[in-house]
Amino acid sequence: MQGWYRLVLVASAVAVAGCGISLPRPSTPKPTATAPPGSLYWDNFTNPKSGWPVTSTSAYSSAYVTGSAGSAYVIKVTGQTAVLAPAPNTGALPQSVRVVVDVTETGAGTDSHLGVDCDYGGTDYVLQVGGEGYFGLIKLSDGTLVGDLADSLALGPSQAVKDPPATNELSASCVSSDGSISLTLTVNGTTVASATDSDAQAATAKLVVKLRDEPGSQPSRALFSGFAIYKAG
Repeated sequence: MQGWYRLVLVASAVAVAGCGISLPRPSTPKPTATAPPGSLYWDNFTNPKSGWPVTSTSAYSSAYVTGSAGSAYVIKVTGQTAVLAPAPNTGALPQSVRVVVDVTETGAGTDSHLGVDCDYGGTDYVLQVGGEGYFGLIKLSDGTLVGDLADSLALGPSQAVKDPPATNELSASCVSSDGSISLTLTVNGTTVASATDSDAQAATAKLVVKLRDEPGSQPSRALFSGFAIYKAG
């Protein structure tokens, strides 16, 4: 269980350091293919001009890639700061969404955390997974850690979460209702965590959905594919 405790502590330490680096958000997305039925937005990352930020610095980078496994969006982080990539500006999203995405850690690190960030006007809810069965529902307020709403340490590892370099399919629901935010994280078809947070300010704020790569003790190279946003609630 030592690895599990270390993973939870790493998540808390990185979150305390700040919400991370948020990449610029393009204003004019260009969808690449017909969206799945019922989706508000979808991207298979085959078109490098579909609107996701492409960056390159000594500490992090983001890009479209195509390989034997297909097309994906990749975030590479060599430092200790989380990097967030906002979805293209498709217009105002509803305040309640379900985000589906496949995540794969292909870098040297096995203790990085990959997932979805629901940003309600500076209040961030991060639904994420990592190695050794780690999962978390992390809340941050203006970049400062509030806590793990999933109480991951008490629940312990989930067998539904696959270790790197295997791919995990995430379904992350962020639902605003009656002055609160309800979160549900489903991994590979199994619901691993849910929580409700009473935060009236967040529940009325504009929502921006982001992809998040949070490195651990080693550099991270995260692949994101099959991205879709649905209305939830």
